[in-house]
Amino acid sequence: SSLIGLTLSDETKCGKCPPTPKVYEELRCVGVLDNNGCCFERFDCPDWNALDSNKCHYKGRSYNVSEKVMESDSPPCSPACHCSEGYDGIRPLFRCASVDCPENFGFEEPDDCVYQYSLDKCCNVNKVCGEEKLNNLHKCELDGKTYNEGEKMYPESSTCHTCLCKKGFNNSIPIESNENCKKADCGIELRNLNRLQNGCVPIYFGSSDCCPIDFRCPSTKDEVMPIEGRSDVDDVPAEKACKYGDHILNIGQSLNSLEDKCVECTCKQPPMVECVKQSNC
Repeated sequence: SSLIGLTLSDETKCGKCPPTPKVYEELRCVGVLDNNGCCFERFDCPDWNALDSNKCHYKGRSYNVSEKVMESDSPPCSPACHCSEGYDGIRPLFRCASVDCPENFGFEEPDDCVYQYSLDKCCNVNKVCGEEKLNNLHKCELDGKTYNEGEKMYPESSTCHTCLCKKGFNNSIPIESNENCKKADCGIELRNLNRLQNGCVPIYFGSSDCCPIDFRCPSTKDEVMPIEGRSDVDDVPAEKACKYGDHILNIGQSLNSLEDKCVECTCKQPPMVECVKQSNC
């Protein structure tokens, strides 16, 4: 986190750094700063393929088939995850129960009721009804909207975060460092480690700093697009290039578009190619 602090505090000298792709964040890859000490130019990631292929792996722990994920490591909305036999020759993988919160069942709540939440619980922890009780609740302001104490808030400036209206909420504190806000846990390692081990890469929507919407996996149709005015083979050390299937991409090089022309896959911050579905396409 000290490195991240460094990149933020030096923003005046350095300019804005690109977002850290969510897959690197969730798989505990370590950022390596560029020569100016400004932004992460690449990441050192654990070797996912060196893990025992007869077990499941999550947050640095290994689990035998049928073993349950430690409760302290389980995401709030994916309880009771256990390591399950793979199928069709794939490695074991986690299966989790999914939580359906009663407040999401589509019943119309009266206008004078508010659900209250906690950042570390999936469903509401309380319901407050009645005009008088609602008037007595603490109020928060965010992005020009007013919220009641306990309500979830979704900041426009940081769409991967959820904030909670609490008495101490201060909207002048940046969302990333606000103790009443929490970044989404996309469960990439929990649900998609097999895909990463097969060389697939996440496809993000709009920006790489939140949850993937899909994955792109190596295929025989893959091609690396030439960059005009640059020779195909730059002599770049392996760690400063992206590997995708049998292809090596230098920074700035892209893969060809396959089915979806709106998805652009480019080598930006090795070792993985970054695929983003353009939001304005």
